[in-house]
Amino acid sequence: MIPQEATRLLETAEKYVVQAQAEFGQQAKFDNPKQTAITLDRFAYDLDPHEKQTYSKFLALRQTSIFRVLPHSVYHRPLNTLQNRLSRTIAQRNSFPLEFAI
Repeated sequence: MIPQEATRLLETAEKYVVQAQAEFGQQAKFDNPKQTAITLDRFAYDLDPHEKQTYSKFLALRQTSIFRVLPHSVYHRPLNTLQNRLSRTIAQRNSFPLEFAI
């Protein structure tokens, strides 16, 4: 459970960020680290939306599909490493192998 003090600090910080964004206007670009991490994670592990189009002839064949095979390190956490046990792993965030067929 997250301490209430930490939650209040984060909420206060978020309010200051919103105020700063309003002061700088639309021309200033603020990067959200959470959103950046989500985007990079999706880019690294999800199937490319264009793969279905690229391999459409192959996928038109009977009993064919595409799935992504990832290295062993994605499925198994290295021993003796520090990480947040409450955050989901890559394997928990994405169901592998991913598959689609036409």
